Amino acid sequence: MSNNFVMKLLKKISPPTIYVISLVGLLIGHTSFAAEKNIYRSEKHSYSLVYPKGWEKISGRMKNTDFVAVSPIGANITIVIRENPEKSIKSFRDVSDVELKLLIDGTITSFRNKYKNVVVNDRGFTQLSNEPSIWMDVTYTDSAAFDATFRFRTLTVQSLYNYKFYALTCLNEEQLFKRTEKECKDSINSFIFEDMMIIPK
Repeated sequence: MSNNFVMKLLKKISPPTIYVISLVGLLIGHTSFAAEKNIYRSEKHSYSLVYPKGWEKISGRMKNTDFVAVSPIGANITIVIRENPEKSIKSFRDVSDVELKLLIDGTITSFRNKYKNVVVNDRGFTQLSNEPSIWMDVTYTDSAAFDATFRFRTLTVQSLYNYKFYALTCLNEEQLFKRTEKECKDSINSFIFEDMMIIPK
């Protein structure tokens, strides 16, 4: 069942949905700085996160996209949510480290199949709102949406929670990525599955 789960999930979610919003002019923090930021809350999927003021929330154009915010310098953060195709697995707590490693490797393979000159900067295990998660930092070349060729860098955190697959992706041009990297990591760290906060009566 392990390999079956990984293969089903990879068919659904790899590679992560990438939004290239704008290259010139058009991720993200904890409640300690919420007064200087924007808070997005999804009642449908019971989560919230904080993103910086000055970033614009826009409608997602791709299926299953729940949140997109873009910055004035060409960065964006997206949240894509899909149902888990393997109904017997509720979260990554039900998955072994070996399976999670296969999922990371499979996602990176999908990147290499779709984009050119893929470089894996780093990858590993982490937590999203105290839930086991995987992450990867990848640089790649894309020319599909433009007349010219550009190098992008993306940081993606993926988690499975309550039978739903969550992918948080931050993207910017490679040369500009460092300018929004802290905001991106802060925003991912602010992500909360809000139904975890409900105290039973």
